[in-house]
Amino acid sequence: MQVKVYGKMNHYKAILLTTLLVFGLVIATIPKANAQASNLNTYSETRDLGWITTANSSGEIEIDNYTETSWGISGATFNTSFEFYLYHSWEINATTGTILPVNLTIIMPKEATPGESISIQIGIESLPGNVFFVLNGQQYLKTEIDFKHEMELSKEWNGEEESEFEHEFHFLLELLSQYSQSWNISLKTPIGYFNETFNDVVMHLGNFSLNSELSYEFDNETETEAELELNTNVSVDMKFDVEIIANTSVIGNVNLTGSALEGEQQYELVWNEEGLKSIEVPISPNATVGSGVNVSVGLEYIVHEFKIIYRNISLEINVNEAEFEHDFEQEFDEDMQNTTLYDNQTMNNYYNIIKQEMMNKIMMFLQKYAFTGWMLPFNVTKSVPIDHEHKHPLSSEDSNTIESSSPVESFVLAMSTAIISIVSEQPGGGGINIQIPSFMQGLNGLIIISSVIATIIVIGYVASRRNHS
Repeated sequence: MQVKVYGKMNHYKAILLTTLLVFGLVIATIPKANAQASNLNTYSETRDLGWITTANSSGEIEIDNYTETSWGISGATFNTSFEFYLYHSWEINATTGTILPVNLTIIMPKEATPGESISIQIGIESLPGNVFFVLNGQQYLKTEIDFKHEMELSKEWNGEEESEFEHEFHFLLELLSQYSQSWNISLKTPIGYFNETFNDVVMHLGNFSLNSELSYEFDNETETEAELELNTNVSVDMKFDVEIIANTSVIGNVNLTGSALEGEQQYELVWNEEGLKSIEVPISPNATVGSGVNVSVGLEYIVHEFKIIYRNISLEINVNEAEFEHDFEQEFDEDMQNTTLYDNQTMNNYYNIIKQEMMNKIMMFLQKYAFTGWMLPFNVTKSVPIDHEHKHPLSSEDSNTIESSSPVESFVLAMSTAIISIVSEQPGGGGINIQIPSFMQGLNGLIIISSVIATIIVIGYVASRRNHS
């Protein structure tokens, strides 16, 4: 009996010792994982490499067109003159440019062990940015139309004495539009080569109303003056093509000196796309406590070419022409109802002939000169980094093109220095250095290891029961 009890006690002790050993190993490894994380110097920063370019367009255009026609039929002669005058002025300020964020991370150890290698990691990440076009301005459009119709009638025409009639119409159309709008397109900061073109971009500036006035004279006597209330909206758009061309790279220079190295070491890293690069640096086996490694890391964003070109910039004035013509004619009829030309039964048919001829002329000239696109010449300034104040003077005029280019050939992203000191052993000292697989680290690892411990205890208990029996 004494031998059995003694054997049983020895078995329990073995189980207990095994359990404590495994549990001790678990506890011992947790601080080592934390120590490994705390043994790193991490440098991280986000930089905006964008820039702005401002441009201005202002000017005025005058168009004056005069036509005259004459024709006759038996007993009647008709003379018609039509004068179309247009004045267009504008003042537009534009700000173009880019927002180009990039994130960089430098990770290096604080300490190193003689005879081993250290790892220096450098990561470059392109972040979402955009290309933008901000516009504010105003424009004034005025159109004056004079339509004169003279009619000479002989006795054969109406069986009476000869007669002359003169009808004169004067129209004024005005459009004053003011706007402040923006356009942008998403773009990740290019690292490497990028080229893309966007054609027929439409930037809607707003809908505006036309003001109109009418004056009618018959034989040099004014019979009506009125304002035409047109409900037709005029749409004003900016249109352009934009091309983005980028050819860039990131250069990293790593310089290492110090008594813990066999000699000075230099590394040059080149990124033509975002990503993480790692340098393995061997530490001299003769390095001693108190010696160290001096690390200098410089990162530079190199711009071989980076420009945004806005071409064929035009101001488009659009209107639903069928709707405009209908509204215009309807208002015209209402304002002419009490005039001699409209009210006189004899002249009523003649009124419709004159009106149709006049409306055809008006619509033809409005479509050609007013409701159309206007190419805009711009004065463009030099580009400056987005975080700088813009005070550059205007440069020469560049017809309906804005070129916004990177203002510098390179941006310094980071300049980081650190000292890596030499220690005689791994940080955390003492105990057994056990590497835990990644899937065993953290909470999941604790659950797995705890399950193993519980299993060992159960197996020991079952074995002891069998021995006892």
